[in-house]
Amino acid sequence: LGQPIFRAWTAGCANGQETYSLAALLRATLRGRRFDVLGTDILAQRTETAALGIFKKESIDEMEWVHYPVLDAIDADTLQVRPEIREATRFATHNFLDPPPAVGAFHLILCRNALYYVSDDSIRLALSNLASALAPGGPTIGLGGQFTVKELLVEVRAPLIEGRPFAHLLSVNGSYRNSD
Repeated sequence: LGQPIFRAWTAGCANGQETYSLAALLRATLRGRRFDVLGTDILAQRTETAALGIFKKESIDEMEWVHYPVLDAIDADTLQVRPEIREATRFATHNFLDPPPAVGAFHLILCRNALYYVSDDSIRLALSNLASALAPGGPTIGLGGQFTVKELLVEVRAPLIEGRPFAHLLSVNGSYRNSD
């Protein structure tokens, strides 16, 4: 009955800003289609904090590119992710060097900055794990642009959105750095 749920995963989600940003983008673009965004990080404290969806104003850059409102003010210094965005997200502790939380389940996987902190061999393992989590039928992995991974993608045979256009679109905290 209808389209399947669109499932996305942000691996290495830190405080959840990218996960919530993606949920807002999907809400604005999927027009009523059901979706689910999973944010994972290796540190349980990060995913527990992310699940609260509360941010200090100074940690959030302007988001005029967003087509759907993401945050409401709690007070002069604090913002909270809107309930309809929080309801479409969930968070879990996970190391992307371990087997994925679900094999063949995700239509979109983002791993924007986390690969920067691991060795080349670990990057190969992580990309293999991420690729195994992709759903059949044209899935995509989006990576940040702080390094080039084209040669690794040949090994894992995964499609890719690399660097500036996609990572910038989903950047909430403005931390994207171009490697060009």
